[in-house]
Amino acid sequence: MSWPSAAAPLLKRATAIDPSYGEAWQALGAALIDSDARGAIDAWRRAERLVPGDYDLLFNLGMVLADGDAPADALPYLQRFVRDAPRERYARDIARVRATIDRLERRR
Repeated sequence: MSWPSAAAPLLKRATAIDPSYGEAWQALGAALIDSDARGAIDAWRRAERLVPGDYDLLFNLGMVLADGDAPADALPYLQRFVRDAPRERYARDIARVRATIDRLERRR
């Protein structure tokens, strides 16, 4: 059994016990991403409201949404990532996100 398969039920329990535990919601999204993308997105959206300054979370949520059924939903997360993420740590990711934003805006 892979760690995501084993972790998901425990993380669901943790979020049921304490719905304000943003890191548990974030970990739940990571555990679900390969088996339940919609569930992962929902978990990450909850996490983002609880830990809005987590740039890895913004990146993951935005990039998954950008490749999903409603890519325009990714724009607020991606734009915030580009605007707020520390340049020294996220320079490569910022460039990748800018390219994704450009691609999404051309589709509009």
